[in-house]
Amino acid sequence: MYTVNCSATDPLIGLPGVVSAFNRPASSATNNLAGFSTTGVPGFAPPDAGTFATYRRISAHPTIALVMKMVTAPVVANTWGWSKKPDAPQAWLDFVRNMLEPLRAKALTDGLRALSMGFAAFEKVWVLVEGRMVLDKLKPLLPEITQILVDRRGNFRGFRNQSPNGDPHDVLGNKAFLYTYDGECGNYYGRSRHENVRVAWSHAMQTAERMAQYQKKIAGVIAQLHYPEGTSRDAAGAERSNDWIAQQILEAVSMGRSVRFPNLFASIEDPATAADLAGKSQWVLSQFDLGGTDYSPGLLNSLAYYDKLLFRGWLRPERVGLDTQHGSRADAQQHSESSIVDSELLDQDFAAAFNAGVIDDVLTLNFGPIAKGAVWVEPAPISDTHLNTVQAVLAAMLHNAQTAPGVAGQIDVPAVLDDLNVPVRATGPTLE
Repeated sequence: MYTVNCSATDPLIGLPGVVSAFNRPASSATNNLAGFSTTGVPGFAPPDAGTFATYRRISAHPTIALVMKMVTAPVVANTWGWSKKPDAPQAWLDFVRNMLEPLRAKALTDGLRALSMGFAAFEKVWVLVEGRMVLDKLKPLLPEITQILVDRRGNFRGFRNQSPNGDPHDVLGNKAFLYTYDGECGNYYGRSRHENVRVAWSHAMQTAERMAQYQKKIAGVIAQLHYPEGTSRDAAGAERSNDWIAQQILEAVSMGRSVRFPNLFASIEDPATAADLAGKSQWVLSQFDLGGTDYSPGLLNSLAYYDKLLFRGWLRPERVGLDTQHGSRADAQQHSESSIVDSELLDQDFAAAFNAGVIDDVLTLNFGPIAKGAVWVEPAPISDTHLNTVQAVLAAMLHNAQTAPGVAGQIDVPAVLDDLNVPVRATGPTLE
């Protein structure tokens, strides 16, 4: 039996990432100066820097949340088929599948966060069960505090996890599993799909903020109050600055509360003059009549346009999720098929990393180096059209008397029953 390798022979080098916690910009605050821009787009402030904090805010946008789920849900809901080399014992496949199949959905859910963060790091937690090394869980590591370690030749060796209140913790060798999305030229930190939409997201958020300001401007009461200088007594009889009292009146008006002012005639002794001044006051409350052109439709059109850009940046045609009421059935089917192909490619990419980074380690630790690569997973097709075609061909071959015996002999019936969740009677004596 092989032990878990927790160290590396070569010196380890901390690989700086473009948006890693160890090499992120000193400040990622948004510059909200209206009308000022360094991006070349007049009227917009510069977008937030591409940090993990920014990526989390982008992920919370409703349109982005929708398209992210459309990309990842088919992958997580799909199934994996298990294969082995012809000379590999069936016991190896059964051992690996029984151990790892329950971990698949959680590993995919956490691993596909690489689409928004660029990479997904895991610590493999091993336990010894009846003389075998069993993978108990794949523990996801927070990208903000995870640094990728390589040797001097640039080969991946593990992670350095920097806790806020403790010493760095190194996860090395076959305790580490890394999935990288879109890693250009071997960049282990990968590239987030949010980089495709970061500028459009920033513009959309600023447009939405201006929309809210405009709605408040046209819907609210903009009041003005004329008041005399000096002081007056408030309702409790305390002497107050008229400026302070005026502010309290305006705040009450903005909340829809009634206000009252003293009449001028209260200090006039002549009855005729007092009658002329009845109902008048040195305190005069009025409001603006805004009127003018309604700019709401233009702002709404801009927001709809940015929603489309957010979909496109995540490699999904907007018609798939936003404009299903337009276009022909064939056009919609074409867009759906292209989206399914993208999800299938993601499934295959993660499965390849899982084969090399998880399954091979399970095999090597338990059966020796000769077992490496003997068992692997292959994602099932996500496309309904492709799957229906395969099923139709298979059904036709099973119904043909000449081909049925050969096809039936190639089908792993227990695996099919397991995939269909068909209950199987336990072997052994039965009650009569």
